Amino acid sequence: MKRFLVFFLAQFWIFSCFAQKDKVPNTMHQFLQKNADSTILYNFCPSFLEARNYLIVSKKGDTISIYTYGSKYIRNRFNLVPKAFTDTLQKLHNYRAYIDSYKIGINVFFDTKYISRKDARIFWNSLLKLGPWKIKDDDSDGGAGCTIAEIKKGKPRNYATDGGGISLGLITKNNIEYLHFDNPWYFESKEGCPGRKGRIAIIEI
Repeated sequence: MKRFLVFFLAQFWIFSCFAQKDKVPNTMHQFLQKNADSTILYNFCPSFLEARNYLIVSKKGDTISIYTYGSKYIRNRFNLVPKAFTDTLQKLHNYRAYIDSYKIGINVFFDTKYISRKDARIFWNSLLKLGPWKIKDDDSDGGAGCTIAEIKKGKPRNYATDGGGISLGLITKNNIEYLHFDNPWYFESKEGCPGRKGRIAIIEI
């Protein structure tokens, strides 16, 4: 029973953190595709049961814009708050419509970050130098974790880790692409199987 529970939680973590893997654009992606020339969405998922948060950089003409999508609510911040308040806040911030990717859109969780035009352009150009549209993710570069050949040499097995993961959304007028990386920090460390260009690039991003 205990082993089944661990397996279930691992599968739920993959589903909740990387629900984009079905590669179905949500309404936020569609809005950005329609109203911007190109957009990069960075999504870090720290663990299971955590709703996703996006960091978004978008270009329209000569204007670079920075957005965020997500809730500022963090459960462990409220350990000194009475239970009734905690329960109410959890209902407000962790409802299923927020977790399910197909319901993510331009709503109260979508916000603008105000920085100078100069800083925004420097940031955008720095991202482009890393070649995000040329990066190979886990699916197209050996799979999540280490390859079979690396595992035979004593490297970690391809089990889902609890160290978090990264999704990268790449949107242009003609295409929406999704990249996924399982705990690239661990697998690019000495304990993992370092050397993949895609994982190195996503860490730098």
